[in-house]
Amino acid sequence: MAQRSKILFTVSGKGGTGKTSLTAGCATCLAALGHTVLLMDGDIGLRNADIVLGVSDLAVMDFGDMLDGRVQHLEDAVIAHPRIPNLSVLPAPMTLRSVALAPLQELLQGLSAAFDYVFIDGPAGLSDWVATVASLADQLIVVATPDAVSMRDAAKLTELLSSDAREDRLVVNRVRPHLFAGKGAMYIDDIMDAVGLPLLGIVPEDERVIVAGNRGVPIVQVSMDGAAAAYRNIALRLTGAHVPLSPIRMTNKSKRDFLRRIDYYLQ
Repeated sequence: MAQRSKILFTVSGKGGTGKTSLTAGCATCLAALGHTVLLMDGDIGLRNADIVLGVSDLAVMDFGDMLDGRVQHLEDAVIAHPRIPNLSVLPAPMTLRSVALAPLQELLQGLSAAFDYVFIDGPAGLSDWVATVASLADQLIVVATPDAVSMRDAAKLTELLSSDAREDRLVVNRVRPHLFAGKGAMYIDDIMDAVGLPLLGIVPEDERVIVAGNRGVPIVQVSMDGAAAAYRNIALRLTGAHVPLSPIRMTNKSKRDFLRRIDYYLQ
């Protein structure tokens, strides 16, 4: 089994890709597998991971307090999720001055020592903050939707953040089944070629993600199929397991062709 990454940084070229829901879902799944997981909200000023995971009322301190030295111990800022064993949340500050590399590196090293996996849910787009966190991450998970604008933005982000020290991966999110019907199965080739990254997973469009997020409950706790199944499979792949793609509704022949192709990509 492949060595797992410790710090996973979820990024996207544009907003609206469903990055936070994906990060929360995969983090919850890894926690359910018995791994200790921290979800650090890296979207300064626009944090929402605490809302998706239903811990907003518990968010008192944030990682800015840790960087500024107002909090000395992890347990004073990190929220142990009250309903999901093994999962903790570290909120983002509403404002933060520019961060020097050394203090952030020290913080992330401390988090890595305390948890099996540290998920950082980054902001959309490219900034000095994104580039700094990317330089410290073990792996980037680039999230894109199957449209030309998102793919181009994801490709540019991938190009600018590229590093030979990491094995970054692509997740195609919010996929509508008809895009992969019949000859549409070839469309995945175009997405991978456009972004320039190996595939980690494909997540179908699922309105239950929004419903669950509004309730502050990860969808993987209320569903066994759709996006929830895709999140579970992505989490398993992050541990090094080889897991076929979650089925997407389509004709039997199209499904067989599609899954055969994706199974090849994920080897």
